[in-house]
Amino acid sequence: MLRLLILASMCAIINAGILSNYMLEYPRTLQSLFGTKREATEERTGEREVCKTKECSLIAKIIKESMDESVDPCDDFYDYACGNWSNVTPIPENASTWSMWEMVQERIEGQIKGLIENEEKPSDLFAVKLAKKWYHSCMDEESIEKRGVEPLLNSLWRHGGWPIIMEDGEWDENIYKWQIVDDQYGRLMGLNAFYEVDFGQISWESDPSLLIMRPHLPVGARRLISYNEFMELQMGMDSSDENNESGEGSQEKGSREKAEENEHNKDKEEDEEESEEDNEIDDYSDTAEESEEKLQKKKVAVGHRRRLVHGNRRHNNKKVANSHSKLRRKRVKRNVTNQKLLHKLLHQLDKAKKHKAHAHVAHSKLGHKGKKVHSEKNSNKGKRIEQSRKKRVTKKKIAKRLGHGKRKSEKHEAMRKKSKTTEMKGKIHGNEHRKNQRIDNHRIHHAVNKISENDVDEEDNNDIDETNEEDNEEKGDDEETDEEDNDDNDEDDSGDKNEEDDEDDEDEDDVDEEAEEERVKKAREEYREYILNVSLVLSRERGIEVPREQMLKDIDDMIDFIIKLIHVMIVDDQDFELFNTTLSGFQELYESWGPITPTNKINWVKKVERLFAEADVEIGDDEEVIVPGTTYFEKLHELLSETPKKVIVNYVHWLFIEEALMATGKELLELFYQWTGDNRVGSREKVCLNLVQLTNIAGYQYVQEYLKEDVAKAARDMIDDIQKEVEYQIEESNWVSEDTKHFVLDKLVHMENWIGYPEWYRNTTIVKRYFQGLTIGPSFYENIINYMRYRKWKNFRAVVQEGSDDEINDMLDPLELNAFFMPTENTISITAADLQSPFFSPNRPWYVNFGIIGLIMGHEVNHGFDDQGHLFDKDGNRMEWLTAMADAYNKRAKCFINQYNKYSILKGENFTVEDYGNQTIGENIADSMGMHAVFRAYKRRERECGKEDPALPGLEQFSNNQMFFLSFANLWCETENEDMLRMQAMYDVHSTARLRVIGPVSNSEDFAKAFKCPVGSRMNPANKCNIWK
Repeated sequence: MLRLLILASMCAIINAGILSNYMLEYPRTLQSLFGTKREATEERTGEREVCKTKECSLIAKIIKESMDESVDPCDDFYDYACGNWSNVTPIPENASTWSMWEMVQERIEGQIKGLIENEEKPSDLFAVKLAKKWYHSCMDEESIEKRGVEPLLNSLWRHGGWPIIMEDGEWDENIYKWQIVDDQYGRLMGLNAFYEVDFGQISWESDPSLLIMRPHLPVGARRLISYNEFMELQMGMDSSDENNESGEGSQEKGSREKAEENEHNKDKEEDEEESEEDNEIDDYSDTAEESEEKLQKKKVAVGHRRRLVHGNRRHNNKKVANSHSKLRRKRVKRNVTNQKLLHKLLHQLDKAKKHKAHAHVAHSKLGHKGKKVHSEKNSNKGKRIEQSRKKRVTKKKIAKRLGHGKRKSEKHEAMRKKSKTTEMKGKIHGNEHRKNQRIDNHRIHHAVNKISENDVDEEDNNDIDETNEEDNEEKGDDEETDEEDNDDNDEDDSGDKNEEDDEDDEDEDDVDEEAEEERVKKAREEYREYILNVSLVLSRERGIEVPREQMLKDIDDMIDFIIKLIHVMIVDDQDFELFNTTLSGFQELYESWGPITPTNKINWVKKVERLFAEADVEIGDDEEVIVPGTTYFEKLHELLSETPKKVIVNYVHWLFIEEALMATGKELLELFYQWTGDNRVGSREKVCLNLVQLTNIAGYQYVQEYLKEDVAKAARDMIDDIQKEVEYQIEESNWVSEDTKHFVLDKLVHMENWIGYPEWYRNTTIVKRYFQGLTIGPSFYENIINYMRYRKWKNFRAVVQEGSDDEINDMLDPLELNAFFMPTENTISITAADLQSPFFSPNRPWYVNFGIIGLIMGHEVNHGFDDQGHLFDKDGNRMEWLTAMADAYNKRAKCFINQYNKYSILKGENFTVEDYGNQTIGENIADSMGMHAVFRAYKRRERECGKEDPALPGLEQFSNNQMFFLSFANLWCETENEDMLRMQAMYDVHSTARLRVIGPVSNSEDFAKAFKCPVGSRMNPANKCNIWK
């Protein structure tokens, strides 16, 4: 009853001709959000009522100007709704694309600027004052340019100097060893060159633990290696895994077992229960088969975020939560055998190998049946041809599962990629989230995250196809069987074609390899020039002239070392084992890998103890630690032992230089941007706003000013309506068994919705003490150093602090224009930024709100039931479906794969991407199923309101149903560079904007009815894709 009363009041808000004084008197903050008070909403025009608010006029103008009414909507709805968008909204300067997403982002940046630029007020919270001081220090360009690189040089020389810019004999390698320099930078800003220490948790249900992980790389470093290098290293790791299965060639295994045995003996008497769980970890051997078998029995914590907006951030947007349970000041022994942490890192291995154990969940491979025939008919070809073909197939499908944070992604970074965040922001945030491994924005980082999926492609397709063909014979559904048989016939024909074109493909592959080699060569030359120019600037300011030949020799040596370090990290990408031990246990393991030399000597106990001592936290050598993937550290042991001291010291200093150069003035910044290719930095104001690191406090202030609770409540009600419609779809499904329905509906009912901002914003005590202990002054350089150090020490202090800010959840950033679904938490997040106009406004008809922000919500809800999401239960645990149900799901998923494989990505050109439907399957399911649910939710809202929504001015000729679909299409109208569009299509898991319109509407019977599209027209095909039908 209460919900009906709320709905009735909301309907009255939209439709009533006379508003209550309460609704007319919007607070000043909400006026800033929507640009005006609520006005008289409608006027009569015949039988239609017309909305006359400014928000209605704004969205009406956008929709009307975007349209090309000369196009038949049943032939190409994207051109009909968006055909004129590029003419009226050209790409602004310093941007590569322009859409409604960029419009909202620009609005948000303006709002943040207004908050931060204001002078300090006595009523400001302490943290808000810090944010303003930070921003003003960044904007003080005169002082920054006056100081130039002097602060950076001072820091370098306090730590022994950078040998690249020092004269012969000036650097003393016996005093300033790399271990000493690294320790000094660790104390200065929490930055270490070859490892990252962090105290945190991956899953909210787990206890926080001390983690020792691999570090970040220099910005753009992964551009320095080729695909061939990358794949050879990946395949080499696979080979080593096979050797380990037979018990050969596994020094690491024996060493690890010895170290684990020592730790087990130490802890046995102290805590039997913990030792049992440690033994359980040991059961995860190096073999992939054993790992995947146990993987099905345990919880899986996937760190990726199903992102709506795919950002090109340099750092991985997947944040490790710091919301800790209450910790006792007197520490007790923790259970470091964290199942969710373990399975988070094993998840990629599971996805790569799952087809071998569970062919019925392999619908993501169904688009490759043609390759089965191709493989069979070419089995007698030579080894060279076979290897070349496998490389080619792998390279072409590298983007199969990009994005979403680390599904990423990844990226997820998205339903639409946002305006590019500057590299400067990524650099500082990279220090804050170093545990997440900041990866350069280059296509190879996609491969790093998802390449393992491709390793099993060739050998698994046969099993998959045979399984599905057998199921087709057993199923009684004639329509589905006929469709599958037709697909098989097509695939048989394509097999012959694949065989005929094999030599042509090899020639094309040779061209690709040549182009890739040329790209890598160019990248290395550019990187060399970048470091050289930075070195020349610094040596000039020192007042000395170092011979150019000497500089180049040192730089070349350092680049060679960086490339070797990248190789080590790529091999480590395949290591999903967690090593649970103590600091002393890890020290023993490290020393067991071979002789200790002056360059590979690392005293892990002292290093970590000293880092924590800087934060005034005392730990001992019996401190429990988790090491995610020891392969990196074993390979690092070997690499350091064979590298000269000077090269390592140069590298340690170079990492610091890259972190600090952002505060040194324009000269070094321009060199940095030349290397990163970011020529769209924008104004200094935008740079400084992106650099405001006090995000949570800026976000807190933003929410106070620009998000009224009524708006957040309206958003929650919309999601509730949409989830209810998804529930109806599932209940009405005629192929889902009752047990499976119960599983799916249970997940839907328990799906949590985070709207607007983190829950801790409501705790004024936490807000007030946020950033206590941080010093911000007039020097921008010192502010950056201070902030990075503060974040690291604050993290370390969580070891002993009770409550404090440790319960703060940073997963929901209110300033981020982004929505995402987290399968391991079964949660949907809609930020305060998502609820800004023109995405959402209470002052306009519901068909617009449901068509835009509602579609975003529906997309995220349905990520819970896409090709990956449907495999997680209500608690975020991975649960495989029974074979019959999995096969039935896969057949419907294959419909989406086939649909998008048939599309030409660029209109008027025969530009396609191999297996594009499989690459984008998860997002396409979420798009189509989301639209279906959202439209039905809108119609139910309309029925409950009992009154039709008013028309938009100038668009009175369109029905409300038609306006829903026009609003939806405008979410994807965009102006974009064609080259970038091609690149996006090749490497993004999200379909292009055009296909995100015509794909879903082609699957919508509601759209066909709204625009009276005849059956068989391009936008109303006879066969439609629907997961639940």
